[in-house]
Amino acid sequence: FKTRLDRAKCVVADYPTVNIRQVFDKYFNDEFPFSRGDKKHEFPDAFALLSVETWCKDNKAKCHVFSTDKDLLQYKSKHLIIVDSYERFLDSKLRRIEIEKKRKERIVDVEKLFEKNKSLLEDVIEEWLYSQIGDEGAFHSYLDIHNVDIVDSVIELSEFQIVRITNDDMQLDAKARISFKIEIEIDDESTGWYDDEDKEWHYTDTEVKILEEQYVIPISLNALTPMAGKQYLSIEIDEINNGKDLHLSI
Repeated sequence: FKTRLDRAKCVVADYPTVNIRQVFDKYFNDEFPFSRGDKKHEFPDAFALLSVETWCKDNKAKCHVFSTDKDLLQYKSKHLIIVDSYERFLDSKLRRIEIEKKRKERIVDVEKLFEKNKSLLEDVIEEWLYSQIGDEGAFHSYLDIHNVDIVDSVIELSEFQIVRITNDDMQLDAKARISFKIEIEIDDESTGWYDDEDKEWHYTDTEVKILEEQYVIPISLNALTPMAGKQYLSIEIDEINNGKDLHLSI
């Protein structure tokens, strides 16, 4: 982790000496971050925010602060730039770097490559979905599952955002909206009887239940952009759902 921080040239700021009165003034005046909820739990946020502002002031710098907190997004400061999406910020930054390096065409090539292969990438995600649903371990149920049939499924891959660029490839992040309808044959609980000797339930019949679900899952892609030429451009999925399985409840 330290090696990654060093490589990224991260600055770990010490806790500077801050004016504690500023924090208590915000507390009693119901100012951010004390404007809602259980105010005493907001003290760590208040001290952290003031510490960053003090560091910026001392170092004549500005800091980007990434947050989805609605109150923080409205916070005004000469030293802080509040950003609601780290992914969009990174995408914009990397695109600007490519433009400055006069390699904007490479981004255009990747965008075209993504659109051209979008349906094929969605097919790969659908195959993953079928493998997940086909695994009985994906279902949380105390009843035995006898059969699973996929009635319908729809995969929609969102536009990507660039998260890393090297001379030979680009790492992309996207979201996939998946929806599906399945029929599950399970034990019919109403036909169950308890075996005192074996200490377990037995069922004499099954029933079919319909399960309809929607998910939005992260998709990590890699676009190869070798110097050899556009004919060697390619794109593939690196990881689906951060490598985690689906877990469905019946």
